[in-house]
Amino acid sequence: MSLLSEAQASVGRVSGTTVRAWYNTTVGNIGNYAWAWCAAFVCWAMQRAYGWHWATASCGTMIRKAQAKGWWHAGATGIQPGDIVFFDWDDGVTDHVGVCEQGMVFIEGNGSSPITVTRETRRANQITGYIHIPGAESAQAAPDIDALARRVRLGNFGDGDERKAALGDLFDRVQARVGMLEEKRRVDALTMRRMGDHIDTLESHIRDDLGPPPPPRPEGI
Repeated sequence: MSLLSEAQASVGRVSGTTVRAWYNTTVGNIGNYAWAWCAAFVCWAMQRAYGWHWATASCGTMIRKAQAKGWWHAGATGIQPGDIVFFDWDDGVTDHVGVCEQGMVFIEGNGSSPITVTRETRRANQITGYIHIPGAESAQAAPDIDALARRVRLGNFGDGDERKAALGDLFDRVQARVGMLEEKRRVDALTMRRMGDHIDTLESHIRDDLGPPPPPRPEGI
């Protein structure tokens, strides 16, 4: 399993308690208090995906280790699904880390929920840089266009430029799928309405004792 698919499988299912307990027993005992677990979650997911991890709960340490390998990239340009991305909440210091799912959508521990892994939409100007592990993209799961389209319809990615930024290179494909789903919904609703009208016609035919033959079924229902 890839880092991205491992992260995706963790959304809403893996808790901070689980990640902290794993870190305390396999990396180093930080303690049981509510320490920030975003970097520890990335390590946890890497261990499950690759069999190795950065062995740190510190964003800064993770960045320095990646720099030593030549895997660190400053800024937001070139981020790919499965990359490990770092954020600054306007204080000039890298504060947070997550895994890129697509565009500006990330999977994070200790994000909007301190309790469980969540999916978050961020801005490019919040990104300080990212780690791209060479060869890792070949193992990443293909994007689920249907799932992304359903989330668009639920309003998860906002509108206009916000949606374009969140979906990145997949925007056109997802929007096309949204259009297909909307058209299917329109056709299904029309078919249901025609079926209802036909049933009303049949009931009227029976009620008025008009006998056979019954009214023909409209084409397409």
